[in-house]
Amino acid sequence: MFVGFYTFELYIPHANSLKEKRNSLRSLKERLKKMNLSFQEEENDLWQRALLGVAFVSENESSVSAMFNEVTKLIEEYPEIQILSSKMEVF
Repeated sequence: MFVGFYTFELYIPHANSLKEKRNSLRSLKERLKKMNLSFQEEENDLWQRALLGVAFVSENESSVSAMFNEVTKLIEEYPEIQILSSKMEVF
């Protein structure tokens, strides 16, 4: 069994308040829920930045990598959110 943990540092340039930031991330979080992924957002006090951790469990490592690619593509679908950096760890 393999566990994949992905960390995304996100930038939301148009957010001028925490409310605008939350609105930008709300749809993304709903779609992650539908994919049965566990996730946590940090850096709640910064208006334009977020640290998003996503976890996935699978029976093989290739499925973990495929899910990482799918999550990356999902985030890239949001024009108001930019990925500054990402990191994948598999255990």
